Amino acid sequence: MIMKSLCRQIQGEPGTALLASVLLISLITGAGLTALTMTSVSLNIASNLLPSKQAFYLAEAGIQHGKTLLSQDRNNWTTYASPQAQTLLAYTSLGSTGGYSVTVQDGGGGSLLINSTGTGAGNAQVVIASLVTAAFYTPHYAITTGKNLTINADASIVGASGGVHANGNLVLVNSPIINGDATASGSYTASGSPTIGGISGGAKDPDGIPPITPTDFYAARDYLLASDGNVYDTNGVAQAVSKGQGDWNSWKYASGVWTLSGNKGTINGKLYVQGDVNITATFGTGQGVPPLWITSIIATGSITVNSKSINVRNPTPADGTLYHPVTKDILFLAGGDLKITAPTNGNYQMFQGMLLAHEQFNVTGYSTTTITGPIVAEDGATQSTVVTGDNFFTYSNSYLDTPTFIYDGSVSNGKLQAPNGSVKIMTWQVTK
Repeated sequence: MIMKSLCRQIQGEPGTALLASVLLISLITGAGLTALTMTSVSLNIASNLLPSKQAFYLAEAGIQHGKTLLSQDRNNWTTYASPQAQTLLAYTSLGSTGGYSVTVQDGGGGSLLINSTGTGAGNAQVVIASLVTAAFYTPHYAITTGKNLTINADASIVGASGGVHANGNLVLVNSPIINGDATASGSYTASGSPTIGGISGGAKDPDGIPPITPTDFYAARDYLLASDGNVYDTNGVAQAVSKGQGDWNSWKYASGVWTLSGNKGTINGKLYVQGDVNITATFGTGQGVPPLWITSIIATGSITVNSKSINVRNPTPADGTLYHPVTKDILFLAGGDLKITAPTNGNYQMFQGMLLAHEQFNVTGYSTTTITGPIVAEDGATQSTVVTGDNFFTYSNSYLDTPTFIYDGSVSNGKLQAPNGSVKIMTWQVTK
């Protein structure tokens, strides 16, 4: 029995081996065919994806091209902000790869919506929609000038961004305390014993200053103090003057100059002034905190402050309708010069907000002056003679007479054209 069973097993082995070989060859062949099929499918998928990928990258290139164009043409943004899409860039071919075209329209809130259509091989298309906005101009220093700056006072320039920079020459006299940098693109000269918390010296890169143009802020006014001697609201209605005084809220006009005088205070609000501004009004007396004035003054001419006591700040969002995003953080903006002086020793002047001059500025006098916010002088073409020569500070240097400048680096304005990369992409999405 055992011998017969063993003989059958021996006799069946060649058949089993043959069957196993056939099965193995079949499996290998099937795996090979499957691999070939998968490879073919993958190649087809890759071939189909290539034009779409090309179209995507072409559309992205169109977004970057459009952003660059808008950065270089900030003055014409209002012409691009139409309800309907208009051509920003006609179809731009990149040879056999494909090309892109870009449209632009109003994106709301001061932004623009651009749509870039990339067209790849085989007419494959991808559209990228991007919302872009102008970057806010934020001064890097407490004091920035387009040309020369002289500090001839024991001033304290403090805060996280309590530095100074002149795109021309910088001269420090006496013993100012400067928390940050004290630099110049031209020469740097320091006499006395200045205290510098950051770097100091000349031959530094220029710091970008935007064009300071009053007309950019006309639409944000509450009142127009016009060159015809009248005051108008936003509807163009002339405002009544005080009987027997001939003024409007202590403002009077004569020979191209609007003067705020007296000690009765004045109206809060955003004032657009055609001509020069002269502020001599006294807001409170003594060493206490004087009455607060909330305003943004935009003047086509120069602004001179000659008050022995004043406390003034720019409107904030907490002030409701007094605030406007266009005049954001601006206290005084002069199309000419900006001059702050105090005629009497021992009095107090307090200013909060951006102080901007298209031409030069000067801070001088015999009182304690505190400015919370940046001062920027563009040093544009000279028209006004309110300030002549360089931008400068000059104080009596007594212990009672010390100007203090405080700047934390957070003050900004989006209407001013931020130099170098003035447009940024807020968001983008592939829409097709």
